[in-house]
Amino acid sequence: MRTAFVVPGRTRITDPVSIGATIITVDTTVGFPTSGSLSLPTASVAGVVTYTGKTTNQFTGLTTAVDVLSIGDDVRYNNVAYGYSFAS
Repeated sequence: MRTAFVVPGRTRITDPVSIGATIITVDTTVGFPTSGSLSLPTASVAGVVTYTGKTTNQFTGLTTAVDVLSIGDDVRYNNVAYGYSFAS
C-alpha cells in the first residue's frame, strides 16, 4: 500500500502580529488545511498556535497571540514527519 507524500504548507508573515491578535496575515495559505495548527519557529513564547479558518492570505480563529511576530517570519504547517533508513 502506498501513501502519497504531501509537502506541508510554508509561508511568511506580511503584517506584524501583536500580542492579543486573532488573525495572522501571510503571503498565501495555499497548501494549508482549512483548520489546524501552525508552527512559528521564530516565536520566542508561542511556538505552535491553532487556527479554525483561513482565507487566501490569512489564518483566522486563532486564540489570542501571546508573542510578537514580524514581517518575514516563517509560518509552517505543524506536521512532523519521520524517516528511517534500514541500510547498513
